Amino acid sequence: LEAPIYPASYQHVLSVASSDQNDVRSGFSNFGKTIDIIAPGNGIYTTTYNNGYKTDSGTSLSAPIVSGAAALVWANNPTFTSVQVAEQLRVSADETIYTKNPAYLNKLGKGRLDVLRALTLTSPSIRASNELWAKDDGTSPGPGENAKLYIDFTNYLQPSSSQLTATLSSSSPFITIVMNEINLGIIPTNTTIRNSTTPFEVILSAALPVDQKVEVLLTFTDGVYQDFQLISFVVPSYIDVNENNIITSITAAGRIGYGNTAEQTNGSGFIYDEESLLFEMGLIMGSSSSSIFNNVRGINNLYDQ
Repeated sequence: LEAPIYPASYQHVLSVASSDQNDVRSGFSNFGKTIDIIAPGNGIYTTTYNNGYKTDSGTSLSAPIVSGAAALVWANNPTFTSVQVAEQLRVSADETIYTKNPAYLNKLGKGRLDVLRALTLTSPSIRASNELWAKDDGTSPGPGENAKLYIDFTNYLQPSSSQLTATLSSSSPFITIVMNEINLGIIPTNTTIRNSTTPFEVILSAALPVDQKVEVLLTFTDGVYQDFQLISFVVPSYIDVNENNIITSITAAGRIGYGNTAEQTNGSGFIYDEESLLFEMGLIMGSSSSSIFNNVRGINNLYDQ
């Protein structure tokens, strides 16, 4: 599946996919833009109860292998924060795995775990966050309008050089990129900058459907350092409400949380203190004893409107 799985897909959690003995994605493994790294998970020889041993498969085998590598990286770099340990593992991963997985380009993380490189590589590690797509007046863009893209860029590891660039690209027919490359320059360790004066510039197609996800690729280049991150944009049929540690969405159809409740999409759900609390939520109102309006799950799992 490509759908995000939590808690693995939360920010600052290292999300691990599984590969087989030939560096091919395991059929049971998730993939997508929230994956950070991939590690062996097929036919792993491990312990079992009653002092036994057996082979087993699953991302539950891949994650402990990465955890062991994290312990080695932390022992080798005792001043690292947990995020820096994760970024060192991610940025040092072997990208040649994509030669065996062309159908999943950029959706298996940076590459396959490489413990030797994780212990020896010195590199920046640039991550993007807090994206804002806005028109010149600061409002959200709609179909057929121009937009500027502002992003926070954080470097978690070694300082970058003055040659660090970020490039924006997309294969979507619903977006045209006008300004596609910016120079980020020197970003010291554990420092965040924002491209407030040099935003990316794009034109959204007039044919862009509401709630249609537009995926764009950020590529970072600084000498031998090459990195990427997938981000996405939608013209939503909902608005987010963010107050007092609570984030939720109100949709055009009157739903609260998700516009598409069955698939938990088209909205932010109901999040308190960064933790998702509800699978679905609805609203029931009555104007008389015989007149009720609702948008909750009904008979045979159908959702009333």
